[in-house]
Amino acid sequence: YRSVPPAIVHLVGGLLALFAADLISLLVAWEILAFSAFFLLPGASSTVGKSVRMRYITVQIIATVLFFIALVIHVGRADSVELTALHPMAQTFMLPALLIKAAVFPLHFWLTYAYPAASPRVTPLLSVFATKVGVVSAARLLRFAPAGFPVVAWLGAISAVVAVVFALKQHNGRRLL
Repeated sequence: YRSVPPAIVHLVGGLLALFAADLISLLVAWEILAFSAFFLLPGASSTVGKSVRMRYITVQIIATVLFFIALVIHVGRADSVELTALHPMAQTFMLPALLIKAAVFPLHFWLTYAYPAASPRVTPLLSVFATKVGVVSAARLLRFAPAGFPVVAWLGAISAVVAVVFALKQHNGRRLL
């Protein structure tokens, strides 16, 4: 029952991210998701738990810092926190933040440790919100296509193929999520 309060907070953070009306609300939702997931992952009683938690929170903080830099650039250039396509200069910082949050290959390394380490009750909750918020955020914020090349779409397609290949090799059901 110790995971119920952070699970509720995680659910609220995921819903806030989906219904965010501006960039600041989305950033707050990202933070709620990151810190609630930190408490949903295995505790500090084991070495593996400490390692998984620290890797997870470190990577999420890096993504949040990149998001914040993109936010500052966007507000400075567009003078708005409206949740629309970002200023092109801001997108260069938002792209890696979203790739981390969505666990797009090759920035998915945090995910392969976090999900299997979580309890069976927590893994589906993390699976529902942790990466899907990154995908939805990317759809709302990025129009990144240098020279007409849809970078995010191709990275997503490559990630999907890599995920299928790794899934076919996997024998642990929890690692499939």
